[in-house]
Amino acid sequence: MKIEHQDGMGKLTPTTDEERRAFGAWVAQLERGARLRYKGQGPRDGDEQFWTIVLEAAGVRHNVRGDDEADKFKVNGLRNVCFFGPVGGLLLVDWAFQEADVRRPLAYVLVSGGYCKLCGASFIDESSAEWKVCRACSEKCAHELTPEEGLTHNFSTGRLSAGRYCTKCGRVPAAAKAEA
Repeated sequence: MKIEHQDGMGKLTPTTDEERRAFGAWVAQLERGARLRYKGQGPRDGDEQFWTIVLEAAGVRHNVRGDDEADKFKVNGLRNVCFFGPVGGLLLVDWAFQEADVRRPLAYVLVSGGYCKLCGASFIDESSAEWKVCRACSEKCAHELTPEEGLTHNFSTGRLSAGRYCTKCGRVPAAAKAEA
């Protein structure tokens, strides 16, 4: 599965005939806005670097796994959005089949990690999911820093970081980074 970020959403594009058939049959049963529940990590086929996440809706589970080196980090990011985000999975925003007939192969699926509590915009990144505040709103935020250092997720490194962070949007502003 090819995974791309597009306008605050994740675009999942099946790349094999089997993925297009199976994922397409599943998606065709669902309605827009359906919650794709996160059901944990799936098999990694002996490759510790390529994560698989398991999503469930309509009583059916599907594995989402990237195709290449770049996708593996995106799958990890989707897992973090599912795990830390407000919906416990992903929301099905839209999809398209290669032709108008739903019996044709699936072209792509658009998913969201949720919607910003301030402006309603869709988001797919981990920091936005954890705090329910999109990037645009976090950039405009009049940050109110925690009085003392605490642990925050540093999704860019995959580690916890100690420091002060904003109590409104959860981000670590540049001024706080410079103080550290």
